[in-house]
Amino acid sequence: MENRIIAAIKRRKEFSPNHVDNDAAIFALCVENLRTCGFQVNIYEEEEFLIADNGEQIVFHMARHHSTLQKLKEMEQAGCRVINSTRAIENGGREQTTNLFNATHIPQPCSAIIPSDSISQTMPFPKLWLKRCDAHTISEDDVCFVETEADFKQKLAGFAQRGSTQIVVNEHLEGDLVKFYGVSGTPFFFWFYPYEMNHSKFGQEEVNGKPRNYAFSETEFAKISHQAAHVLQLDIWGGDAIIAPDGTIRIIDFNDFPSFKPCREIAAKAIANRVMFLSGES
Repeated sequence: MENRIIAAIKRRKEFSPNHVDNDAAIFALCVENLRTCGFQVNIYEEEEFLIADNGEQIVFHMARHHSTLQKLKEMEQAGCRVINSTRAIENGGREQTTNLFNATHIPQPCSAIIPSDSISQTMPFPKLWLKRCDAHTISEDDVCFVETEADFKQKLAGFAQRGSTQIVVNEHLEGDLVKFYGVSGTPFFFWFYPYEMNHSKFGQEEVNGKPRNYAFSETEFAKISHQAAHVLQLDIWGGDAIIAPDGTIRIIDFNDFPSFKPCREIAAKAIANRVMFLSGES
């Protein structure tokens, strides 16, 4: 019976900037689907989970706080099944993702990792994005679009002042910005233009602007995205990509357990099926 009992951990609000309700909605739907599948689901806030000891051997979570992830890692080492795994969450850090994608030839922008305190650093690309390495995005200052040398140095200094020592630099890509969601081990894959659906955390979709509807292979897009998830070892995931005028697809961001806002109902079913499979129930 123990493999029918699941600990489900919500995401702390600080890790859901401008998407608290969306993250809560997909979490609730997943719990509902898991219960429909016959699981007993014990729900925790991250703070509650840290002091809980109910002995669940399956954990389904949206956690991102380091203390929660450390406890989950210890539980994994004791034989608990954690979805997404703590290894996958670590792989999803921007520095790790950049290096893993480079090593496995997942298409992404030309990228570099630089120290934030380098006063001699010059812009490696004519237009670029600066992204903090050490944590998930929780404010608009964590991901910055840069077009001038002066702004580049100012933004780098800002990262240094906020304690971020290493910064990922991505070349800015011209093309259509698309957002995508998927669940590993299932056929589920969904994509859309966030600009058209007003789906945004900090309004940065405005940089690429209104999509031109460049033609591309949806089959290839799904294949690349599932391959990227496999490299990162993620089960529940999403991200952003740029479609170039010639249809070339490159991934610019990849995340664990996004909100699935435009496709919650079907995504929740796919997620429940994946959890059921990983728990040995299918």
